[in-house]
Amino acid sequence: MNTDTDNKIQNYVTASWVIVGVGILAAIIAYLLLPAIVPTHFGMNGEPDQHGSKNSLIITPIIVLAVNIFFQFMAKRPVDKFNYPVEITPANADAQHGLMRYFFAMMRVIVVSVMTLVYGLIIASMFIGHTDMRAVVLTMALVIVSVIVPALVYGIKASNLK
Repeated sequence: MNTDTDNKIQNYVTASWVIVGVGILAAIIAYLLLPAIVPTHFGMNGEPDQHGSKNSLIITPIIVLAVNIFFQFMAKRPVDKFNYPVEITPANADAQHGLMRYFFAMMRVIVVSVMTLVYGLIIASMFIGHTDMRAVVLTMALVIVSVIVPALVYGIKASNLK
């Protein structure tokens, strides 16, 4: 693996931890500022239809932290244990393994970012007391595109490294 790719991977890892930290900081600030009872679910019209304790704010940052730790653990896994879209040969092994490590690091940032974004929208909805359903639909589209597009790009690049 070349140093440039290793540096990019490390930058993705660092970015994922920064994003987790921002999410935790947002949760702490929201916890301190929100009232004890907050909207916890919104109907299709964007109005709250359930209320609950602001303690529910604690759950999502813990899940995002756990997901990032899981990615950290999985990144330590030997690269020959991953599933590849092409057959790994001695001629393409280094390139395929490097591409997989890079893709995995990139997906780590995407997953943690999307989870934190969604959490931010939840916090904002708690503050304003309703949610904009257009924002929900756009967020769902972003989630789908942000996962599918990189996976397709990875598949194409991996296929070209035969």
